[in-house]
Amino acid sequence: MRYSLIMAGGSGTRLWPMSTAVQPKQLIPFVNGRSLLQIAFERLDGLVDTDKRFICAGNSHRNVITDRLNGFNDAQFIGEPTGRDTLNALAYSAAVLYKKDPEAVMAVFTADHIIEPVDKFLKIVEQGYKIVENNDDTLVTFGIAPDHAATGFGYLELDGDFYGGSKLLKQFREKPGKSDAEAYFSAGPGEYLW
Repeated sequence: MRYSLIMAGGSGTRLWPMSTAVQPKQLIPFVNGRSLLQIAFERLDGLVDTDKRFICAGNSHRNVITDRLNGFNDAQFIGEPTGRDTLNALAYSAAVLYKKDPEAVMAVFTADHIIEPVDKFLKIVEQGYKIVENNDDTLVTFGIAPDHAATGFGYLELDGDFYGGSKLLKQFREKPGKSDAEAYFSAGPGEYLW
């Protein structure tokens, strides 16, 4: 069964004073009166059933999130026991969903990105779900072709063809220095992605 997990944690410090601990950036109605979290939740229409969309955030945001999202109920909220950054929130959420459904195929999304065009994004995510559904014990990550040699992003080093046009991942290279970034960029998107 397909599930989605939207990571919506955050302390509200990055856009201060506009965002606060009470209303971090993902809850601010930036776009036509809608928050980035609302947009992320609605973006999954037609891909993941509404009752299979879960949100992980701090417990202090439980009520506001539940109140603002149509079709979302408290049982879909995964409250972080304590704020310990992304990996811990993701691992905890995966354990919660596994307990609920050991056959779950979970895709993880962020609550604070604008992604366009949405239809192209949904096609790619659909491919990701199919890869996992047809290949047990598989993780999928998405990358984009670099348009410059960046030192502020990690790089996915590719390693051959896999399934349905996807590639195997050789390794993840954390934010490289300038000379390595230039080499990765020069190698092209057939070998490295962001």
